[in-house]
Amino acid sequence: TGLAMQDQAVPVEVLGRRQIEQNMLVAPGDIVRSLDAISGLRVQTTSPELGTAMVRVQGLPGHYTRVLADGVPLYFDHPGGLALVQIPPMDLDRIEVLRGSASAVFGANAHAGVVNLLSRRPGKEANREFLFSQSTRDRTDGVLWLASPANGPSKRWTNTLLVSAHRQQERDVDADGWSDLPGYSRGVARQRVFWD
Repeated sequence: TGLAMQDQAVPVEVLGRRQIEQNMLVAPGDIVRSLDAISGLRVQTTSPELGTAMVRVQGLPGHYTRVLADGVPLYFDHPGGLALVQIPPMDLDRIEVLRGSASAVFGANAHAGVVNLLSRRPGKEANREFLFSQSTRDRTDGVLWLASPANGPSKRWTNTLLVSAHRQQERDVDADGWSDLPGYSRGVARQRVFWD
């Protein structure tokens, strides 16, 4: 809404960059671990074979939670929840959560609440970050984030670039005939351009 957190009509909880970085070191390929760290939210796996998940706020079904990216519903928060497992947290600055009905502002999907993923903006100097992770359960993640400071005569344009690759073998850890870990191979390339 453009107001400061303390001036909001309903409480807003924020998961900052430091907490996102701590969770990213364990799971650099998705934001599920970061969302699990927020009170009142629960990420529910909808299909272990596909690795899909959805956010439940205050116990309501996941299709009542609106997921936004920089205030825009880009990640198609439909039941099934493919979006959450495909969002690398490397280029997120913070996650804002509004618990409770917000359907008057954010649409019919926001009866339980809203999760807004806010992207990192470039600073005054160029920034490069690279993270490579491999787990004992055959999960491999590589993420590169580049940020360019304002350049050109107007000094108003900046940009960021995220490139990542993620792979995991499907595994039945307890040998009961059901997949415990999904199998996937995916790549993400996303450029954001900012004008101040």
